[in-house]
Amino acid sequence: LWGEAGLTLVEMDDLVELKGMAAYPGGGFLLHLYIDPEVNNRYEVLRFSDAGMLVSNQSIVPTDLFANYFTAIVGPENGEYLVYRIFDNNIQINKVGVDGQPVLAQNISFNGTLKGIKLLSNGRVAYLMAGVGTLSDRLYMLSPSLEPLWNVGEIFGYYNYAEIDEFSGGTIMVTVGSVVQFFDTSGAKLLSQSQPITTDNMIDFHVFSTEDSGIFLWSCKQNTEQVLKLQALSMDGSLTHAPTGLILEERLVGICGNESGGKASRCFALDNRFVSIWYDTRAGLNKGGIYYQLLDQN
Repeated sequence: LWGEAGLTLVEMDDLVELKGMAAYPGGGFLLHLYIDPEVNNRYEVLRFSDAGMLVSNQSIVPTDLFANYFTAIVGPENGEYLVYRIFDNNIQINKVGVDGQPVLAQNISFNGTLKGIKLLSNGRVAYLMAGVGTLSDRLYMLSPSLEPLWNVGEIFGYYNYAEIDEFSGGTIMVTVGSVVQFFDTSGAKLLSQSQPITTDNMIDFHVFSTEDSGIFLWSCKQNTEQVLKLQALSMDGSLTHAPTGLILEERLVGICGNESGGKASRCFALDNRFVSIWYDTRAGLNKGGIYYQLLDQN
């Protein structure tokens, strides 16, 4: 949209960290900036037009809403954003309108480990708190005005990050590690117990919700291959594909460039073909072999 070289949005003498972006109703977008944490230690949320022009240098979210900074801005939904701050073991949340005015005069504050949080389409807020010790995690639902509606416990596992997604009818899907549970609008569980998507290790899902299923994408190393997989889970708990997932892409595991202690990859032209040679690292950087692949012009 802005040409191959891109567009400079922010220039200032202070150190600037981009913390996040959000759409703006009617066009344009917001940038959540953390500015010079060592000196000024402040955040700003600046509004830009679709053309990338700064609409106002006044922060939309009041800079005194939280102490010095906040963690994220999420939304918009129904003309509001969710803003929250995580500091040590304390979480504070509030909502602001598109003009930046806080919904609550005082932030909601609670202690614990926040695994995930979601601003829902009807303005409600769902968040998952980690259980302490052997206790189960707990999903909380707040009203659009951030009043408690219900909470329910569920055993997900030790992963500290949760993905919360919403279906069109208001059903909530919570994914922690490779384990999933569905909750209806009243907090009732749709599955008797949380269900694993796959037995693959080291899962980092990309999660999407459709009309009636959750879609999960992940990558893993399988035998000699780097594999991209897909799985779909219906709200009745049935898997669309085999438990191991549907393989979308397979590539031989190796390493490119000079990352393997000087054993660099090479590529040689052979008339109308070329051969790619690289050092394999499946057994470790110092135990791998050399692999090759012959390719045509396509």
